Amino acid sequence: GLPVWLKYVPGISFRTDNGPFK
Repeated sequence: GLPVWLKYVPGISFRTDNGPFK
């Protein structure tokens, strides 16, 4: 999916949390 650092970027952190990561 996306780079790990994106999970710590404000604004898109919720996208990774609600995305295919789970």
